[in-house]
Amino acid sequence: MVEKIIAILPQKSDSDLRKMVSNAERLIASGADGQRKNAQRVLEAIEVELSRRNQAMVAMPLPQRLHQAFCKSPPSDSERVVIRALLDNPGSTSAHLTKVCGYAGNSAWHLRFGELCKRRQADLWPAPASEQRDGSFFSGILAEFDTKAATFTM
Repeated sequence: MVEKIIAILPQKSDSDLRKMVSNAERLIASGADGQRKNAQRVLEAIEVELSRRNQAMVAMPLPQRLHQAFCKSPPSDSERVVIRALLDNPGSTSAHLTKVCGYAGNSAWHLRFGELCKRRQADLWPAPASEQRDGSFFSGILAEFDTKAATFTM
């Protein structure tokens, strides 16, 4: 039975694998001896599969990686708005892009674009470190930020 589960891991979606990890961890914590042993084998096989997927993604050319990331997680209508704003207004500030999108405030565009990038980080590449605060600069995954002019370009 465990061999059959392990054999189909390459066909499972990332979401399915996350559910399987959760189930395996639950069984490891509270299952019978045989269940714990089998759950550990499944968990190890999932780690191998995720590593294989990650290596394949890293080897993929950047345009193909972008295409795959946005096919896997198509942009919502609001995400399309923030992407289009940047594409149509390169070299703009977050405040200007926010106005272009029809949002209030000065940083709504930046927050939404950062969330868009963060959602796809695992399928693209790691976010660079923020120069302004501790943590990652998620908008930097898909946009260049000119610190002197405080402007963004795709």
